[in-house]
Amino acid sequence: MSTIAALVAGLVAGWAFARGREQRLAIALIAALLGAGAANLVAAMAGDEPLAGAALGVMASAALIRGLIGAPDHGRLIALLAGLGLLRLGVALGGGLPLAPDEAQYWDWSRTLAPAYYSKPAGIAWLIAGWTAWCGDGLAALRLLGLTLAAGAIALVWPLARSAGSVATAWLATALVAALPIHACTAGLITTDVPLLLCWAGFLTVLLRTPAAGASAAWWHGPVLGVLLAAGLNAKYAMLYAPLAITVAALSLPQLRQWLRQPAPWIALAIGLAGLVPMVSWNAAHGWIGFLHVAGQGGGGQGLQPLRPFEFIAGQLAVGLPASLLLVPACQWAWSVRRERPAAWLVALAALTPLTVLLVVSLQAKVQPNWPAMAWLPAAVLVAWWLEAVVRTWPRRILYGGLGLALAGAVLVAAAPSVRRWMPGLPPSVPERKLSGWDDLAIAVDRELSAEDVPAIVLTGGYDVAAELAWHNRHLPRPRCANFGRRMNQYDLWGGLETADRGRDVIFTREVDRSTDPNSDLRRLLPAGLMGDFASCDEPRLITSGPQGQIWRCFVLVRLRGFDGALDSTRVATSW
Repeated sequence: MSTIAALVAGLVAGWAFARGREQRLAIALIAALLGAGAANLVAAMAGDEPLAGAALGVMASAALIRGLIGAPDHGRLIALLAGLGLLRLGVALGGGLPLAPDEAQYWDWSRTLAPAYYSKPAGIAWLIAGWTAWCGDGLAALRLLGLTLAAGAIALVWPLARSAGSVATAWLATALVAALPIHACTAGLITTDVPLLLCWAGFLTVLLRTPAAGASAAWWHGPVLGVLLAAGLNAKYAMLYAPLAITVAALSLPQLRQWLRQPAPWIALAIGLAGLVPMVSWNAAHGWIGFLHVAGQGGGGQGLQPLRPFEFIAGQLAVGLPASLLLVPACQWAWSVRRERPAAWLVALAALTPLTVLLVVSLQAKVQPNWPAMAWLPAAVLVAWWLEAVVRTWPRRILYGGLGLALAGAVLVAAAPSVRRWMPGLPPSVPERKLSGWDDLAIAVDRELSAEDVPAIVLTGGYDVAAELAWHNRHLPRPRCANFGRRMNQYDLWGGLETADRGRDVIFTREVDRSTDPNSDLRRLLPAGLMGDFASCDEPRLITSGPQGQIWRCFVLVRLRGFDGALDSTRVATSW
């Protein structure tokens, strides 16, 4: 409640103390954001007190109003960035955002380091391993790693935008990137997108200082671009959009074609491709399974889905606010000035290339909202440059309206735990359901393992349950995962039950529908044929989770006794 109290107090105080219709709304919003951020951080450290939150909102507003009234635009943008930073830091340190299954999976990868993994390159695992060796592997430490990487990417936006814009424009671009929902939602998360965006921001910053964008040449351009390309490729295969965007831009930029005749870009490409050698070698040794997975995710072999592009466009309009609302006219401007301002068109293509490729992919496969995350960083920079060059009222109104919506979303994410405690009857959102219940399941599994002196193996059917149990029960051996007819994952490569496990007991668990009747025959919830691989089976039971009697998640848990040495119930995966 302290976050909500500070937000309301900041809005009221900012509106009351400011003077002038044009300044009131902006100053009230910034003061409220700073107050909510400060309250959220204090609540995370010392407890959630609504009165303290309201007091922080008033104090933050009163302290900042005088300075904000006379401050230039970039001063207000700096205050906005500070408020967003405080909000995210409070969420990270407060423990209100548990690890999602993908994050838990990457953490589990870091315990078994390799050149690559089934679905992703190895960069995220090596980053986590290095960070946890230094800072520990608690939840707050991992969240700080995500915030540090995200802060690095946002910090690089300023020199990127400054390379072809004014100081005020650079601050505007930085604030836009920080407020973008697709980046605001991933700040603090341990996903492959976060280090990718850091490498991508650095790559673009250096690229715009080369002759490709009309600048002078320097000896270090090639090696630095190559290292950033290699690092980005080891974070996520999507970094391949970088050379693709440069190739497309060369068709319309004479400066870029001239630069491509010099050694620097080819040195960069050679170093970048050298960074692929470890993951290519790993894939060659594993039947090219990682590359097949990427092809499958891209819709290879699937039928045409003509309505999916509309779903993709609608989703990107939402996650790219407010840059998505102005990207089309900004790209039109960049095309019209491409000869005198090649940097603008180069940045436009850095945004358009992933969006265009994934729009085509959406004809065959469902494109996840985060896949084009690379596009919106250069898109925000381009929109800021366009607003500086084309002085009009309507684009700025759209920009500030979209920015207000994005900031409101960021505050609601931070205030979600307070809202839930205040209004427990609200139906759970999809993120709440996906993030809840794992600790309850881990406790139930731990109790089942300790109920008997005979050691048992934990088995599940999906990577999400295996990864979450590995994270929550770190004191136990890693759970094993069996394929009962789904797409493969890294746990399949690590192996499931083997002949050497003959005679051992197994604790099996999987997620089931939350409306499952606990009085029904729960054995039907087990994979077909699983009980036949064991000498006997205890009575299954349900593990439910949710606040105040609600059921948000439901798992079935059972002890299977006497493994016969062959898991005949598994089925070969039919897709990557």
